[in-house]
Amino acid sequence: MKYYKFVLFLLLVFSVSWSCGQTSTTNIEVNFYLPWRNNLNSLVKVAAKEEIPILNNGKNYRIVEVKNRRDHDLKLSEITNNFSNVAVKCFYLPVIKSYKGNQILDVVIPDYENVVIKKGESSYFLIEFKAQKSGIGNGNILFKFNNNENVKLATSVFVGNTQFSHQLNVNVWCYFDYDLIKGLKTKVITDLEDHGVNVLVIPPYKLPNIRNSASEGNQLVNYLTGTKNKFDHYLLFLNYRTYNNSSFVLSKQWETNFQNWLLTVKGAFEKCGIDFNKVMLYPYDEPTRDECNKLIALKSWCKAHNINIPFYSTVGNSNALNLEENIQTLQVNTKVKLPNSFKKMQNVDIWEYEIKAQSRDVPALNYLNFSWRAFRDGATGIGIWNYADVKKSYPSNSLNTFSALKSTQGSWQVRQTDVSRDYSCVYRKGDNLYSSIRWEAISMTQQDYNFLLLYQRLYGEQKALGLAQGLINGSISLANWERQKLFLLKR
Repeated sequence: MKYYKFVLFLLLVFSVSWSCGQTSTTNIEVNFYLPWRNNLNSLVKVAAKEEIPILNNGKNYRIVEVKNRRDHDLKLSEITNNFSNVAVKCFYLPVIKSYKGNQILDVVIPDYENVVIKKGESSYFLIEFKAQKSGIGNGNILFKFNNNENVKLATSVFVGNTQFSHQLNVNVWCYFDYDLIKGLKTKVITDLEDHGVNVLVIPPYKLPNIRNSASEGNQLVNYLTGTKNKFDHYLLFLNYRTYNNSSFVLSKQWETNFQNWLLTVKGAFEKCGIDFNKVMLYPYDEPTRDECNKLIALKSWCKAHNINIPFYSTVGNSNALNLEENIQTLQVNTKVKLPNSFKKMQNVDIWEYEIKAQSRDVPALNYLNFSWRAFRDGATGIGIWNYADVKKSYPSNSLNTFSALKSTQGSWQVRQTDVSRDYSCVYRKGDNLYSSIRWEAISMTQQDYNFLLLYQRLYGEQKALGLAQGLINGSISLANWERQKLFLLKR
């Protein structure tokens, strides 16, 4: 009887170890999830043994849950891996509350060495797999604890020969002096570049005053410093509605001042070594019908005076759709229904954007679908308001709490007074800038756009559009999409 019980025990241990992908400590349970449904109640579980599809030079992500079933706490000391064809980064995901009170995973913290997993509880980690060379890569992720206990997760990746390339323009209206990121300009620029953002909007208060431009070029130079070769498009947000009286525009005095202003601005770009051909004029944000007429008149005046700078405008309502024949780039709010004719326009680039207020309540999945929607609508760019806008969400004294150099609290730990004014994709603690799963979703959505193009080449436009719509409406699950991507890479 004792022998029989011992055999049953061994079978149980083997079963648990095999199903979790772990090989050393059976009282530590490991689970594998897709990251994009980041509410703890709706995590999408996947098998660790399923190969993870990655474009050549691309990346993919998984969430790992480590559940402590032992009778004592476990202090994490190290996470190692032995993959040969991908670079692996591990991040800690503390459980935080959304504004609606739900437990979510969002803030991404690189420092995990002081994580303590209490008995009976779980800790979560985001794993980033970045391709280095094509082929199958089998490997282990080893979680080591300070009492010589450890747990090993075995999984595999498949890196295809298809090269990842940035097909979409990405605009997040990042202003370097916003309170959440003030003083972190170098880190912010690197973060934008790492996440595929290729559009920089210059705020109106950093541009020279049109009435006295010659003496104000240096502040633009200071703002542009460090951005050389980092962005493909620089949008000069003139904001004529607020910062310059609309009635002044196109007056005789304005005409003289504008040409001088343009010389000052061009000189600032040249001083920073930035090609002025990357510049677009952005006179109005979400213009009204009257402002659209003024914008068209402004464009016509520039053309008549051989000023060939391209124009850009956002579109917040259907009244502004008459701009399509006059403005080179239109970034349209996804709430505005685009006519089918927009897909066939040859001389206009259509980008899309969304406003995600109360952002911590928005599932990461809603950010991931940016490229699915762009593909369906024939758009060549995506956008989000805003990378770091929280100013009216926190009391002014709280903003100093988490931005102080030696802050003990992160922005995700400080109480807000108006959560509806939180649009941010990132977090901050002291001089550290932290990503979010939502922000990683915006980066990942560009990979998905590549997969949709690959699917279209194989099966044609109509089937690809059907796939995109299925992803948008949820009839195609995230897990099935991962399997479809793996098939596309292995075809």
